[in-house]
Amino acid sequence: MWWDDENNPLVECPIGDFFGIGHAQSINFWSLPLSMSPRDGKGFNSFWPMPFSKSARIEIEKEWDTPLIFYYYIDYEEYKELKSEFGRFHAFWNRENPCKGK
Repeated sequence: MWWDDENNPLVECPIGDFFGIGHAQSINFWSLPLSMSPRDGKGFNSFWPMPFSKSARIEIEKEWDTPLIFYYYIDYEEYKELKSEFGRFHAFWNRENPCKGK
């Protein structure tokens, strides 16, 4: 995801990790910012505020050959002006494999 014509994405992570899937297991759950439901967590929802001033761009990249049915809905609100104390939403996924530990 890019906010306001940034050169690099400010959100870059696997979709399952972004929506809170742990150990590749989708289940029904609700929390303040995320949810998965109905029917064994097949629908993912994110309620994080993601403010931007001029533009937002969201791309989903599929990296396998298996067919996929993908439905999405993005809801947003427009304001004349964004409060100066609002930051920008960032998310970055990283892993170490194998994990060296301490």
